[in-house]
Amino acid sequence: MLASGRITKINAELGYGFINVSKVGDVFFSPKTSFEGTDFEALKVNDLVRVSVTETERGLFAQTLAPETSLRRDRAPEITA
Repeated sequence: MLASGRITKINAELGYGFINVSKVGDVFFSPKTSFEGTDFEALKVNDLVRVSVTETERGLFAQTLAPETSLRRDRAPEITA
């Protein structure tokens, strides 16, 4: 599933973070995520991103992550199903 979301937490020391995707919830990302057009170190809380979400036995995981350049950082993204 492809969706837009907002980064809600980043733990740079441990190398992981979470993206809140409307109607889905929190999605985990880590260095195992495939980053397109950015890298882990460049991400910040409240950044808008496009994410490909997959469900694993441990929860929702971001397979791919790319910056959402068409949305402003100060507006929540609108998700259409």
